[in-house]
Amino acid sequence: MADTTIVLYGMRIEISADELDILESRKHPLQIVAKKVGLESYWGNFATPNEKYLLFIGKLLGKLGVENLNGIKIPEEKLAKIANEVSAKLIDAGISHTAFLYLEHQPDQ
Repeated sequence: MADTTIVLYGMRIEISADELDILESRKHPLQIVAKKVGLESYWGNFATPNEKYLLFIGKLLGKLGVENLNGIKIPEEKLAKIANEVSAKLIDAGISHTAFLYLEHQPDQ
């Protein structure tokens, strides 16, 4: 995988290496509840040479990088609608994290 920057509106948590198997099988409790309420999840190692695993729950707006998009353009109205929908779905899922717009660089592993 080449370097990627994900663009996501939602929440982000750091996860431990012992949760990787459950994430790979898509059976992490946050992945399950996200799917139930119509949210997306994305996870991976976001540090090199060290490991820093992050799990994102929300709406994936795109991926930027050599193997992905060069840029993303989202009108203000659409972003506001996405923000409202994601925040409401997080509440429906019982997740109390505040939603943010994340642009997170994921280095090539």
